[in-house]
Amino acid sequence: MNGFFLIDKPSGMTSRDVVNIISKAYHEKKTGHAGTLDPLATGVLIVAIGRATKLLPILTNHDKTYQVTVQIGKSTDTLDITGEVLETSNQTCSKERIEEALSHFVGTYNQEVPKYSAVSIAGKRLYQYAREGKEIVLPSRQVTIDMIDLNDYQEQEFTFTVSVSKGTYIRSLVRDIGIFLACPMTISKLRRLKQGNVTIDQCISLETITDRKQIQSYSDLFSEIPCYEIKEEDLLRVKNGNAIHNPHFRGRVFLTHQKKIIALYKEKKDQLICEVMLEVNK
Repeated sequence: MNGFFLIDKPSGMTSRDVVNIISKAYHEKKTGHAGTLDPLATGVLIVAIGRATKLLPILTNHDKTYQVTVQIGKSTDTLDITGEVLETSNQTCSKERIEEALSHFVGTYNQEVPKYSAVSIAGKRLYQYAREGKEIVLPSRQVTIDMIDLNDYQEQEFTFTVSVSKGTYIRSLVRDIGIFLACPMTISKLRRLKQGNVTIDQCISLETITDRKQIQSYSDLFSEIPCYEIKEEDLLRVKNGNAIHNPHFRGRVFLTHQKKIIALYKEKKDQLICEVMLEVNK
């Protein structure tokens, strides 16, 4: 069993919970996902099973789009409404000020990661330090906000849609918007609408995972990558992970034999070199 499930993750469970459910349903230890969603969050979660897990690093690099609902006048230690309240305020922000703040963050900036996150420092996850009450200098990383649109505004709440680069924490973005406006804010709802080419309307519920027709193939999920049927004399070289002559491809290409994908190769001058082996060597 090799392929992908496009799951609409429900609120109240971790991404790992979803992976474990699929792993148990198919009795397959090799399972993983292409980007964590917090328990509060819902939406697009790409889960790989079998040898498809080898392609997860490519998927995690894709940009993502979220719909975010923010509560004005409250901040928490987890940066969402599931955490311990740190500050409350009766302060409000006008629609114009919210729009100004959102537009301020379009582009690239250095974002401090949340203390409740899986980033490792000295071999230990940040959330472990936080749970132990230990203060630690939080690392920053450069992230890119490609687009932000305000969808709805009310006196104590607003909703926006945002497209971001890999590694962007939406909780940190909302915290930073609050800092810009000098007003405490926290996430009340978070939904991932898109990851790469996968949109929320392609996703299925967990209740339907036992239907094998729901499994997406390599070419389903990477439709932008062309396929190339290799010659018989190249089959052994490919199965050994060796380079072959590049006829004309740019970037990545799936190599097939008898129309079955066996490897992902990439261009290197006049050669194609192995990036991911997807078929067991024989």
